[in-house]
Amino acid sequence: AAHAGLVALFDDDPAAQLILEGMMDDMEGEELRELTGLDQVAYDSKRRSIRRKIAKHYPNGWKP
Repeated sequence: AAHAGLVALFDDDPAAQLILEGMMDDMEGEELRELTGLDQVAYDSKRRSIRRKIAKHYPNGWKP
């Protein structure tokens, strides 16, 4: 439930939601790429996008 706020930040981006949820379930990059169908470059780009969006919304760090 604590993670719902983080996932909700990406309501407009289903691939980002899948990656974020997978990361919370301790999935690794290869598993996440298979899950989302992204290649390495697209996956890396999506990860950067996720980090930037979380940092923007939680400038002092995210606290569950």
